[in-house]
Formats: sequence, C-alpha cells, structure tokens
Amino acid sequence: MENKNNMKLYNEIELNRKQSNFEWLNHHANEGVLFWFMVQSIVNSRDMNNIKLHFQIPKEIKKVKDVCEYIYSRLFIDNVIQNKVLDYINLNFKKTDLGSIVGELSKFSSFEWGGDYQGSLEKSLVKKYIKDEKDLLNNKENILNETINYLMASKYNYLCSKLTENLFYNHPSVVPTINKIKDVDFFVGNHFWDLKQTILPKGYLDKLKKETTFNLDKVISNVKENPTSLIKWLYENQGEMRFSSENRLFMIFVNKNEYEKSWKLKSDKQKLEVKINNFLSNNFITYDIDFKFKGKNYKAKSSLIIIDNE
Repeated sequence: MENKNNMKLYNEIELNRKQSNFEWLNHHANEGVLFWFMVQSIVNSRDMNNIKLHFQIPKEIKKVKDVCEYIYSRLFIDNVIQNKVLDYINLNFKKTDLGSIVGELSKFSSFEWGGDYQGSLEKSLVKKYIKDEKDLLNNKENILNETINYLMASKYNYLCSKLTENLFYNHPSVVPTINKIKDVDFFVGNHFWDLKQTILPKGYLDKLKKETTFNLDKVISNVKENPTSLIKWLYENQGEMRFSSENRLFMIFVNKNEYEKSWKLKSDKQKLEVKINNFLSNNFITYDIDFKFKGKNYKAKSSLIIIDNE
C-alpha cells in the first residue's frame, strides 16, 4: 500500500474515531484500525526518546501526532514495523503486582453504595440536602456515612477493575494498551475491546419478572446459552452521560444463592483467572448487537462472561 493511501486511511480512521462511529471502525478492523489504536496507545511525549529509538524515527519528527503518523505510514510498506509495534508493547507494558491488589481487596468486608446508582455522590447529596431541603446540621452523620460508603465502594470497584484487566493482560492472546485510551482497554480476536464489569442488573431481572415466571437459575442458564438479550439491555440502559456504542466485553457477576453477595465475586482472583483463561482459550464468540438509544439505531460488537458461584 502506498504511503499516501496509508495516510488517507489514517485520516479516515481518525475522523470516524472522533465521531465515535464504531460501526465503521469495526467494518474496517482488519484494514488498519487495530494498528491505528495500538499506535495511539504507544505514542506519548513522556517516552518519546524511547519510541523514536525503537522505531528509528528521524530526529526532525518531534510532535506526538507526527510520530503517530510516521509509524502508521510505514505499517503496510514494511511488515517489520507491524512486528515492532507488538514488540514495543511487549517490552514496555508494565505488569501490575496482583498480590498487592488481592491483599487490598481482602480488607473489604462489606459493600454499601453511597450516592445514587448513576455514580454521582454530589448529585445525590445536593438533591437530598439542598433541593429536598433536608436539614444539614442534623444529618452530619448520615452525610459522612454516605460519603465514606461511596468512597469505599468506588475503591473496591477500582481495585476489582485493575485485577480483572491484568488477568486479561496475562493471557497470550491479549494485546494490552500501553497508555489508557478512551473506549479501548485491550485487543483480542481481531477486535478492540472496552471491558465492563457489573453485577447482574436488578433492572434486567425486574424486566424478566414482569414477562415470565421468574427463576434466577434459569435466567443465568439462559444468559450463558444466549447472552444477546442481556447485552442489548445493557447497551440500551446505560447512563446517558456515559453513553457509547464501542465494543464491550461484559463481565457479569451473580451469586444465585445470595444475590446481595454478588459483589464478592468481583474480587475472587482464582475464579476470575479460570473463567477468563477458559473464555480466551476457546475462541470466544463475538456478537453483532443492534440496539436503540434515544431513538437512534446503533451497531456494536460485544461478548459476555458470566461469573457465578458455581
């Protein structure tokens, strides 16, 4: 592929990325999109000297954007550069000490979410104590407890995310992002993925309770056999402030015997490691999801792992 065609593709990808046109990006995933994301995750001003040395970039090319364009322009001219991208990631990705994360997670004996379920402590407190005019002075203890619960729950979720992400990174089929980039945590199966972790939503269960005779065991079994209904529900019921149609790999946690203790499964390293490795080692299935949000139609690629107490 000639250099000018490379740069035409580079600019097309950049434009569709800015427009969050994931349908287009998925359609062209095997035509350079994956490497475009990889290059974006590699190049930053902090490590510029190391990057320029590794890719033998001319001295006069200095800006981050120009370095990205230079590396990408050579990807399909010189196949060695593609290998150099992967080599750079392998050499420079810093693995996290999972033992320290597990140690921190072991300190959590409860999970009580403060604030509302959209994740905003500030909005919850403003509504209760300003808009609803509850007395501030006589509710200091309640405000303090709600704040502490919010921070503790947020820290637990943060540590669980780090644990799960790094268990994915440890698998040989996964290519991690060196630097965090929006909507992409890693690459696997010729696709770019954003990892999402959540307890099996009560809203989804409430929907099923209205439609049929409810049995949680049966629900979990159905989701394992055909996850598209739940995946579509998750896309369509995401918060408006954080809406996106990127490719999502969902990790769904549910304790079918004690639903309220489902949160504990998020920190079960041994179970997570087995489930993730089995999932990645057995050619996991990806699903093309058509969904609607605010009256608009979207397409996404997705997959799902159920982590239960079996």
